[in-house]
Amino acid sequence: MKKWFQSLIVSLSCLFAATAVYANGNGHEHQEGFEVEYIIIALGVTTLLSLITTALLGYFMPKNRKLIFPWHKRMAIVTVIAAFSHAMMILIFD
Repeated sequence: MKKWFQSLIVSLSCLFAATAVYANGNGHEHQEGFEVEYIIIALGVTTLLSLITTALLGYFMPKNRKLIFPWHKRMAIVTVIAAFSHAMMILIFD
C-alpha cells in the first residue's frame, strides 16, 4: 500500500477519534444525561471529513484506479449515510 494512502487513513482515524471525544462532552467535564447536540455536531464533522476523503480519493483515482475506486465508492456510501443521518437528527431534535 502506498505511504500517502496509509497516512491518509491514519489521519482520518485520528480525526474521527477526536470527533468522538468531542461528542462525549469535550472530554473535560462530566455531564449528566444525553446531549443530542454533541452527537449532531460530531455527525456533521464526520460527514464533512468523509466528503473531503471521498473528494481526495476521486482526485487521486487516475494514478491507481484499481486500488482507489472501490474505496471511493465505499466512502461515497458512508458520506451519504452520515449526511442523511445528520439531517434527520437535525430535523427531529432541533
